[in-house]
Amino acid sequence: MIDAAAELFRARGYHGVGLAEILSESGAPKGSFYHHFPQGKDELALAVIENGGRFVSKFINEVFESARNAEDAVSRFTSGVAYAFKESGFSQGCPITSILLELTPKDEAVRSAANNAFETWIEKMVAHSLSLEQGKVSRQALDKAFRAFLIAIEGGWIVARATQTVAPIMMAHEIFASTLKMELGRR
Repeated sequence: MIDAAAELFRARGYHGVGLAEILSESGAPKGSFYHHFPQGKDELALAVIENGGRFVSKFINEVFESARNAEDAVSRFTSGVAYAFKESGFSQGCPITSILLELTPKDEAVRSAANNAFETWIEKMVAHSLSLEQGKVSRQALDKAFRAFLIAIEGGWIVARATQTVAPIMMAHEIFASTLKMELGRR
């Protein structure tokens, strides 16, 4: 149910998908849905955010484990996101962003879950980069560069959907590199 909901939310947003469609797509009976998600679709949305957070965290680990340095990892991450988005016909964006845009600021639980996922991603990228860069870059500089990167990649999805090109997503790599260079120049 979580995977089916994530795919549907990614393509059409939270409000664009009904419970009957989620059940049909997942093959789960209605009783099973309410057994696992007694608060309904809102609780499912939280599960989608948490699952999406874990999925991206795993992808972060994979790209950083095979990278030469932080910039190489960011390039690999950006290319992977751009490739997947293009392959989906520019329809499958970030499920967390899709839910977040529709349910916040009213839904504090969704806002908090999304923020936790984003903070986890940033911390993972910073920690991996500190290891790769071996003292060449400060935690503060990396934190700022990865925050700029996250803003660029999430915004890039929206602009890429409108333009039907991955160029806005690919710019996230350039924004990361520019921000990091600027931060290093301030040392």
